[in-house]
Amino acid sequence: MAALLTPGMRVDVVTAEDGYSPRKVLASMATVIDIRPPPEGGSQLTGTESKGPLVLIAVPTEIATEVAALSLRNPVAVTLR
Repeated sequence: MAALLTPGMRVDVVTAEDGYSPRKVLASMATVIDIRPPPEGGSQLTGTESKGPLVLIAVPTEIATEVAALSLRNPVAVTLR
């Protein structure tokens, strides 16, 4: 999916909190700022293997903390608008 993204595109950010519940939309109409290649050797934050490129997005301040926190413990994905 990240290969389809370009800076300026609008995306929704989604996750499933426990893997069994329906998807949860964390942010709608987030703006893609940059797409970075996956870090070599995995994530320094979680100590796990990287799952793919890092997609930097801009979201309103009031939801940025929730998106960041959930992305540390659950996989998140973006959907094209």
